[in-house]
Amino acid sequence: GFYFWQLLSRKNIVGNGLGYVIFSSLLLLTHIYGALIIVAQFIYLLFELWLGKDWPWLARLFLIQMLSGLLALPFYAKMLLLNYSAVAAGNTDMAFSVFPWYLKAPLIFFVLSLGETVAPWAWAVVVSTGVIFGCLLLRNIKEFSDKRISYLFFLCFIPILLASILLKPTMPKYLVICLPYFLLLIGHSIVQIRSKIWRYGLILIIVLAELFSLNNYFNLRDYHNSNQIEPWRKASLTLQSRYHRGDIVIGSTHFVVYRLLNYYLNIVGHDNIPIYDLEINKIDFVKVLPPRIWLVTNVHDDRSFAAGYLNDLRLNITRKYKLISINNYLPYEATLAAKLPIKRHELGTFRLSVRLYERR
Repeated sequence: GFYFWQLLSRKNIVGNGLGYVIFSSLLLLTHIYGALIIVAQFIYLLFELWLGKDWPWLARLFLIQMLSGLLALPFYAKMLLLNYSAVAAGNTDMAFSVFPWYLKAPLIFFVLSLGETVAPWAWAVVVSTGVIFGCLLLRNIKEFSDKRISYLFFLCFIPILLASILLKPTMPKYLVICLPYFLLLIGHSIVQIRSKIWRYGLILIIVLAELFSLNNYFNLRDYHNSNQIEPWRKASLTLQSRYHRGDIVIGSTHFVVYRLLNYYLNIVGHDNIPIYDLEINKIDFVKVLPPRIWLVTNVHDDRSFAAGYLNDLRLNITRKYKLISINNYLPYEATLAAKLPIKRHELGTFRLSVRLYERR
């Protein structure tokens, strides 16, 4: 899309404009972060306006952008209507959510450099990388008169400012739009350091911090977003390998459990396994009486259902069925979320559990 946008300054306005609209609309419909790319292009448009480019040409680009957005708007509206309430009502297990708002702004520099892989209270890594990246970034201020540097600062700090004000936690994925500009400023600042000892010393510290970060990531230590390490593929493969014709699968929540099971079993796995849940796609197993029941639960069920609801359901199942196997995945206390002072879930629970019941 940006390729066609660049061509718009030349000939064939209709053809290139049509190409931009088609590819930008496809980008918007592929992933919601496509909207961030369009916003980045709009900011680039403002920069061109600041440099005194031809206003009619800029107005034409703006209208083409608006057309792309309008074509994708019905799908974004439907997506927001279906998912906004669930997302807005939910709470995240991110480590940054325990910090007050006035500390989240300086922590953003640490987030951009190490992401979710190091806990904010790992002070040796946090302080060293935070100070180094912060100083390298701020060194560029003395070159603010250079329009390229001021432009990169603008692209970097506007998303950071919005994130600090609007977001409850400081989540790295919401700042991905400014990461390229942030790294460009860091790289430019390193090049400007004249002393080789200081330059290579800073690079060495950064490399060591990144290696510590990568070690945490691949060994699942201090990993902030516990949702991303739940072994849904492994659990689904276990269920799939032991599934018998006539079994029914019941997931707890529709928004999480049902959709993930349906994805791994019926979309990726190309099976036709009947999957139900306790919210939307319900089934009265007492009337149906299948030979076996698979019950799949998630750690977030304690916030989705009334206290004791799932225990009562399991007791109701055991009146006509016997529990023949249970597979528990990822103990809650093994995740970083369990170390937070907010205590979202009880210790001793598991992020994911799969139970198999057989009719007596």
